[in-house]
Amino acid sequence: MSIRVGLNLLYLLPGHVGGTETYGVSLCDALARSFPWAAFSIFINLESGSLPLPRSPNVRIVQCPVRARHRAARHLFEQIHLPRLARELNLDLLHSLGYTGPLTCPCPSIVTVHDAHAKRTSSTAKRLARLILETLSARRAHTVIVPSRFSRQDIARELGVPPKKIFVVYEAPKSVGRTAPAWNCRDVLQEYQIRKPYLVAFSSLSPHKNLSRLMRAFEVVANSCEHNLVLVGHGASASVAGLSGSAAATRVTALGYVPDDRIPAILSGADLLVFPSLYEGFGLPVVEAQMYGVPVVCSNAASLPEIAGGGALYFDPLSTGDIAAKTVECINNPALREKLRREGSVNVTRFSWEKAAHDTMSVYLRVLRSQHVEPTDWSTEQVGLPCNDRLG
Repeated sequence: MSIRVGLNLLYLLPGHVGGTETYGVSLCDALARSFPWAAFSIFINLESGSLPLPRSPNVRIVQCPVRARHRAARHLFEQIHLPRLARELNLDLLHSLGYTGPLTCPCPSIVTVHDAHAKRTSSTAKRLARLILETLSARRAHTVIVPSRFSRQDIARELGVPPKKIFVVYEAPKSVGRTAPAWNCRDVLQEYQIRKPYLVAFSSLSPHKNLSRLMRAFEVVANSCEHNLVLVGHGASASVAGLSGSAAATRVTALGYVPDDRIPAILSGADLLVFPSLYEGFGLPVVEAQMYGVPVVCSNAASLPEIAGGGALYFDPLSTGDIAAKTVECINNPALREKLRREGSVNVTRFSWEKAAHDTMSVYLRVLRSQHVEPTDWSTEQVGLPCNDRLG
């Protein structure tokens, strides 16, 4: 083995951290498969024992006696005990995949910061503490990885991180169920009592997901179209409650949390994905919808135009009227929907976990070079160093 890499997944609470769970699990798997000559130690918490992490000869799973749900204890473990483990395992570098990492470490450290959302919502003491730790982690790390060029600019500005130490590595859709068989779709839709035709949207307790405006927009859409609305994710019931007394409320199905293996069928059966988010570092649901051939109508904010490309019809997320108008336009225009499907299927080919793994390994090797470490079992051609533009 030429290098020893630690992968810090202590942040990961299965079923609760959304896109960062997809990122952590998928990147670990792709790194292990793509680089059998590297040794990976994956640090997980007590809740994550059943995660589908790679079980290959070059991977060691280190389950730590801490729970992600107890955030303060997890951060304390990360600051005190994780550096000790890195020293004992003689790691060449440590990569923390969920916003925060050790502020002092015996080896070079890398942290992935998915967005600067904490800076925009630090209105409570708990959020302020998180912001301080995220900011210090990013500033103290040797290198910061981000999922989009938008995030690179935003994190440099909001967290005060020098742009030269921030590198862009695009994420990708979940690898499960790239096609959803027709029989599976029927069974899943029946299981969740989903009525066709329908639009699908992803719900969250976070205000930046903009579900309140989507609900008001759907009241307009429901007056001119026969479509129902299916909400997937935490906070869906609370979103529907905002429609109390409205006729549109009877046409909204709030599913709550849905297991990953059901998502392909629910997405595949939809006529549209409507994604009104005000702020995204990447926006995984958009590229997942494109992967399943679902037309996308989404916000023109933050990273979404960069990620969705030509495979989406964009609206102003601050305008309920524009959300409704663009959604109705897409529903009523089959040619437009077909165009979005076609361009979305082309756009999504830009993203894969294999590409992400190669780009991430390239960052690792740059960091090691900067520390005057030259692993012997690799070459630029082997690893596939991406161009400087891709890295930021």
